[in-house]
Amino acid sequence: MPDPVRKRLLFDWHIPSFLADPHLDVPAYLAAVDRMRPDTILLMAKTAFGGTTYDDAYGHHIPGLRQDLFADLVGPLHERGVEVVAYLNITLNDVVAAEHPEWHQVDPDGTPVIKFDYHQLCMNSPYRDMIMGMMADLAGKYPVDGLWFDITYVHEPGCFCAYCREAYAAETGEPLTPAVGQDPASAARFHAFRRDTRRRFIEDAVARARAVRPSLRFGWNHAGDPLFAEVEADRSADWLSMEFHPPSFARGGINARVMRAAAVPAELMLPESLGSWGDWTVQSPQTMRAMVAIAAAHGVSPTVGHVAYPVGDLGGRVADGVVETIAGAFRGVEERRPWCEGAESVPVGAVLYSMEDHRAQQAAGGLPRLPTGAGTFYGAAEMLGDLCVPYDVLSEAMLDRLPAYEFVVLPEIGYVSDATAAALRGYVRAGGCLVAIGPTSLYDSLGARRADFALADLLGASFVEESPFSLNYVSVDDPALAKGLPDMPILAKAGPSNPHVTPLRPSLRVRAAAGAAVPATLVDPALESDYSRGYHIYHGHAPAADLTPYPAVILAHVGAGQVAYVSVPLASAYGATHSPWQRRLLGNILSAMGLPKRARIEGPAGLEVALSRQPEAEDRWILHLIPRRTETPESVQIAEGEMVAGVRVRLGKEDVARVWLAPGGEDLAFSAQDGWVTFDVPPVEGWTTIVVE
Repeated sequence: MPDPVRKRLLFDWHIPSFLADPHLDVPAYLAAVDRMRPDTILLMAKTAFGGTTYDDAYGHHIPGLRQDLFADLVGPLHERGVEVVAYLNITLNDVVAAEHPEWHQVDPDGTPVIKFDYHQLCMNSPYRDMIMGMMADLAGKYPVDGLWFDITYVHEPGCFCAYCREAYAAETGEPLTPAVGQDPASAARFHAFRRDTRRRFIEDAVARARAVRPSLRFGWNHAGDPLFAEVEADRSADWLSMEFHPPSFARGGINARVMRAAAVPAELMLPESLGSWGDWTVQSPQTMRAMVAIAAAHGVSPTVGHVAYPVGDLGGRVADGVVETIAGAFRGVEERRPWCEGAESVPVGAVLYSMEDHRAQQAAGGLPRLPTGAGTFYGAAEMLGDLCVPYDVLSEAMLDRLPAYEFVVLPEIGYVSDATAAALRGYVRAGGCLVAIGPTSLYDSLGARRADFALADLLGASFVEESPFSLNYVSVDDPALAKGLPDMPILAKAGPSNPHVTPLRPSLRVRAAAGAAVPATLVDPALESDYSRGYHIYHGHAPAADLTPYPAVILAHVGAGQVAYVSVPLASAYGATHSPWQRRLLGNILSAMGLPKRARIEGPAGLEVALSRQPEAEDRWILHLIPRRTETPESVQIAEGEMVAGVRVRLGKEDVARVWLAPGGEDLAFSAQDGWVTFDVPPVEGWTTIVVE
C-alpha cells in the first residue's frame, strides 16, 4: 500500500547569537498551527549558526532566547495530533568553528570552507561525536517523533582536512591530495570515500539516537536526490526528502516521481517565500496551491517552510499572510487526499535515471561531486511532461519493473553496465519500446569513450565520430515525423541561446544498421563560431548549411519490440532551451512507434499530469491536472486564474461506468468503445482531479 500524503511544516528558524531578545509567542504560534492544520512539524532544534532552541547539555542554547521551544511546544503539538520532528543542521556551525577551527572542512588548497555564509565542519573530525551527543541529549529529554538532518554534505570538491587525509590513507593506502582528481580510477575512489563518510555518519547518528529513543524515525535533506546519487546512505532513511523551489515547477514533479518510485514515504520541501529560504516574503496563493498539489498528486507529502519574526514589534509571530496562504493550500490537499492516498502510478512511459552513469561521469570529471551533465535526464522528463505523457522515473535497481511500461527513454546515459544492457535487451525483444538519445552506452565505467556503443545491436546504430561542431540541426525527411514542425532544419544545441556558453555535448555521427529506417538526418552549421576573433555569422551561433548522410533519427524493430535512436543531444538540448520543436520531434517519434497506447492526453505544455490507480478501490483511476505555467518567462510565480481547459483524454481502461470531478462530484460526459474511454475536461481553475471508475 502506498504511503499516506501528509501536510507538513518546517519551522525554519535560524537565529544568530547576537540578537538581544529573540522570542516565539507560543500561544500565537499554536493558534497559527490550528489554522494551518498540519500533520507534522519539523521544529528547529539546532540552527546553521550552531545555536540550539532547547535546553542542550553542551551549552549551545541561543544566548538571547529565553525559551525552550521543545519544552513549550512538543506537548501541545502532540495534544493536537501533530507529529514533531526535530530539525538539526549538521555540518554548519559557527559556534563550534570558533572554538575548534581545526574541525573545519578544507578546500583542496587548504582554505577552511564557508558554505552558505556559515562555517562548515567535517564529519570525520571529532565534531561527529559532539553533534551525535547533542542528538542523543535531545532525544532523551523530549518525546520527539523523529530527527531530520540538514547539510550532511561533504564540501565540493573536498574535504582535505587532516582527519580526512588520515582516514583516506588508512582506507585506500594512498595519500589524499588534490592530485586524486587527475586520474579517473583515483577520482572514483575519492568519490566513494566521500559517500562512505556521509553514509557512516548517518548510520552512526541514527544508531546512537535510536539507542536512546527506539521509536525515532529519521530523514535528511536530499535523501533520494538523483543529483546526489548516494543510495547507500539513503537506505537508512525512513522517508525521502528533496527541495522544491519556484519557478522549477516541472522539476518538482520529476523529483516527486523519483521518490515515489522508491516506494517509501517522501516529502517535497518548499519555501513559503518568493525566493529561497528566509527572504521574508510569501508566495502567491495560486503558486502555493499548485506546488503542494504537484507533490500530493504524485503521492508525496508537501512540507512548507514558515518562520516567526524573531525580534521587534512583529517579534514572535508568523505573518498572517503566510499562515493563510499555507492554510489555503493545505485545505486543497485535505479535500483531495482520498484520491491521492492508496494510489500508484499507471505505468505508461519511463525515464531511466542512471546512478551508474552519474558515478562514471564523476570519475571522469575529477574532484567535483556534481559531474557535468548530471541532470540530463531532467530534460527528457520535462519533454514527456510537456507532451502530457504520463511517465515514471526508474533507476537501474528498478529494471525488473520495465515489462509493465510501454516504453523507456535513455537520456544520454553514457555508461550502461552489462547487467543493465541485458535487462534492456530482454525488455525490447519481449515487446518493449526504447528511445535512446545521444551517447547512450558509448562510455565505460570510468567515463572513457568506447570504440562503439555497448548497445549497438539494440540501437541499430554504430558510432563513427563526434560531430566536429558544437551544435547541429536536424532535417526531418519523413512526413509523419515532420508533422507540426516548421519547414526548416530544427536546432539541436545542448546549451542556452547565449552564443558564448559552450554547449554540453555535440551530436554524434553514426551509421544505421541494415534494415533500419532513417527518417531524419543531421545538418551541419556553416562554421564553428569563434567570438573571440569575430569569426561568426549574425549575433548568435551559426546557421544550418550542409546536409549530411548521417542519421539524426533511426527507427528499428528488434525482436518483438521497437527502438528509436536519436543522435543529437535532445535531452540536454530541451533542458537548456525548452524548444517546442524539439518537444514535437520527440512526440512524433513516439507516435511513429504507436505510443503511448494506455493514455493519450491532448493538452498544453506547462500542465502537470499525474495518472494514478487505486487498486483497492476496484482499480479506480485518478487523473490530476495542475497548471504550472508562470506569469511571464521571468516570473517565479504561477499566474492567478490559470485554467485547465481544452484538454482531451483517452485512456485504455475497460468497464468504465462513471467519470467525474473530485471533490465536487460533477459527472463528465464520456464515450467508451473497444477498451478505450474518451472525455473532454471542462474549463476548471487550478488543480483538477478526475476520477474514472
